[in-house]
Amino acid sequence: MRIKKLGHFAYAVCIAASLNGCSEQSNNEISDEYLSQLDLWVDQGGEINEIQTELVEPCGKLVMAKGSTADRAAYISTRQEDFHMMVDICVKLTVHRVYPQPEFENPKIVATICGAKDELLTNLCDRSSLK
Repeated sequence: MRIKKLGHFAYAVCIAASLNGCSEQSNNEISDEYLSQLDLWVDQGGEINEIQTELVEPCGKLVMAKGSTADRAAYISTRQEDFHMMVDICVKLTVHRVYPQPEFENPKIVATICGAKDELLTNLCDRSSLK
């Protein structure tokens, strides 16, 4: 597990560095590309053995692309746990579209995640038909 987290961290550093020079428009285009990758996994039936390659990576990129410059810097330094949590939520919401996840039967959990004033979470909740 530690190796996996280090891999996420190294990946986040690369994404943060590449996104720092992006305009808001290009960040949105980047985000749309990663959302399309998640949609494709869902549309193709959601192979469980592809979660790591088809969901975790695009979710990590999405979290970095949708974060502010300050968020991206914090995700690779002082708030790595927040980064991992956001990636996990992204993956879980996407998986829920194919394989209903029991935690989303709890209205408090849905309200906490989907009621957050976060563009990425709102978008993912909408795609998962949660609100």
